[in-house]
Amino acid sequence: MSQWTNQVGRTGYGNPPAYVEGQCVTPGHGVTRLYPVRRNAWTLEFAGDIGVGEVAATWTDPLGFAITVTIEIQDDGGLVAGVPDGEGGLVDPVSVTDAGDIADLWVAALLADSDALERVESATNDAGTVTVVGRVPGSAYTLGGEGSLTPVAEVIELTVTGTTDGLYRTAISVDGGAAVNVDFNASGNTATQIRDGLDTAFDALGSPPAVTYAANSTNKILVTSSVAGVPISVTITTPNSNANITQTNTVDNVSLELTAAESVVPNGGAIPFGRALVLDTIDGTVGVRLAEVGDTASMICGFVERPQLGGRPTGASINDVPALDAGSSVTPIERCELFAVTNSGDVAATVGGSVYVVLDDAGGDTLSTVRADADGGNAATPTRFTARWAEDVPAGALGLITLSPR
Repeated sequence: MSQWTNQVGRTGYGNPPAYVEGQCVTPGHGVTRLYPVRRNAWTLEFAGDIGVGEVAATWTDPLGFAITVTIEIQDDGGLVAGVPDGEGGLVDPVSVTDAGDIADLWVAALLADSDALERVESATNDAGTVTVVGRVPGSAYTLGGEGSLTPVAEVIELTVTGTTDGLYRTAISVDGGAAVNVDFNASGNTATQIRDGLDTAFDALGSPPAVTYAANSTNKILVTSSVAGVPISVTITTPNSNANITQTNTVDNVSLELTAAESVVPNGGAIPFGRALVLDTIDGTVGVRLAEVGDTASMICGFVERPQLGGRPTGASINDVPALDAGSSVTPIERCELFAVTNSGDVAATVGGSVYVVLDDAGGDTLSTVRADADGGNAATPTRFTARWAEDVPAGALGLITLSPR
């Protein structure tokens, strides 16, 4: 019978032992924790320039009951907005100036709905990004049906008001980009001739900005955005302290758009065995979860152990790896002579080298997996316990690590 010895000095006879990801090859130890069920959360982003019209979005509970909140914006010598009263007016209209104001009104209207108490845990606005949290932990809600304003092309009217000799420049910027200069040097010209000179100069541009630039009336130019909803601006340079051309927005840009996205899945999702866990307060409960961007090395509290022979996972498999469902108790392994993990990085591990847990997926690796280097700061070594590679492990291969107290 043949004898084998692995790289940490363990010996045996017969075939070397086989192992699978998340398996404690030797007894493992840790503190039993709860993997709490999480409340479903969605974000609704209000972005762009406001104008006259209606915006709306719908919050739907797990049974399909929907709360639709519509905010109407009207022109009353200045934009005002509120919830439509059904008679062509608004309930408690207020003055609004930007997308954040509309988001505030949407949140207030949602929370004021008589059905929200049973279906909304919280709704807040942070600079135009609304976050809505479902009332029942573990249940799936939906935020959608976004109704945005119809985009409107911005129009700026330029008026030549003086004829002093010198440089006349209109520098045009589209969507905050680099300005393109339209120049005419006046010398004894009339206002109409200066207007025509600028118009001719625009037509001669090799790479003109995305606007139309058209002569209008005897001394005016209309600058219109070529794409509705894309803002433009004009910076004027003229003799007489830049006062020989004035500008007026005759049509304001309108581009307010609502975009909904799920930010927290309803139960946190199933956790595949072999992944690192972090300790956190989740919906008021101290428990464990997979790593998220922003977590720190001090939060890493151990690894998810695969059940021993005969045990059954509680969750569906993820990429053919059995997983642990939310609501389960789990013992994150922080002490184990040999624990099997996959080296998810692109760098080979060497025996005795530090184990790094992925805390930021910017490098392309899945959160809570492990690798053999810091990946430019996207991964970190645990500080609550020591984790080292117990053997040389190629990139992408399954191998053994050792976990020990600090």
